[in-house]
Amino acid sequence: MKLAVTTGIALLIAVTGTQVLRGQSAIERVRSIVEQWVSVEKAISSEAQAWKEKERSLQDLIELGRVDRDNLNQQIVEFQETATAADEKRAELVARQKELDQSAEQVVAFLNQIEPRLRQLEIKLPTPLRENLAGQFQKLPTAEDTSLDVAERMQTVVTLLVAIQRFDRSGLTVHAEVRKLNDGTEGEVKTLYVGLGTAYYLSESDNDAGYGIVNSQGWQWESSKAIRDEVREAIEIVELKALEPKFILLPVKGIK
Repeated sequence: MKLAVTTGIALLIAVTGTQVLRGQSAIERVRSIVEQWVSVEKAISSEAQAWKEKERSLQDLIELGRVDRDNLNQQIVEFQETATAADEKRAELVARQKELDQSAEQVVAFLNQIEPRLRQLEIKLPTPLRENLAGQFQKLPTAEDTSLDVAERMQTVVTLLVAIQRFDRSGLTVHAEVRKLNDGTEGEVKTLYVGLGTAYYLSESDNDAGYGIVNSQGWQWESSKAIRDEVREAIEIVELKALEPKFILLPVKGIK
């Protein structure tokens, strides 16, 4: 009987030990699962934190991209405005250049007409005026000479025209000259020019007087002692040697 009790106790202890061992193994498995779960949670938390940081970085990059895009759009607008302004300025300059080209063409056309006429006029000018303008007449280009600048040509033409007009408007002028007299000799004379087309002369010796007219060959002089006194009086009035001015009748010949 005692042996049976002992055997039963031993079996109970064995069963109990086995159950304890089995309980301890389950606990270990649970603990391992919990630890794994905690590790997973930690990994998920780390990933979430890393993602948040990446998300912030991405948001920053997106914002920078938006700013760059806005700046680029603004630069494009400014460039378009600048390009438009440049195109308008270019169009204005092109139009201005066309106007200048047209004006230059008109100037050249004027010069091509007036320069030959001035060359033809040179021989018909009063001697003192022609001599004063000799240098300017030499600057006039020939038909074959196209090297002169338009501005230089215009300056020469203007100088000649102004001087000729001034002489003509001065009315009466007296000049000392040397001329062939009626006796065939050359002598000093005083020449009274009336503008550009008529003149009268009186020799210094008072022995000869006459008048000059202009034709296609230049100045032609005619001796006429009959007008000697009138020419003398006219010259004295112009030179302010006469006591008082008065009317003097002199022959007038037109330009041929």
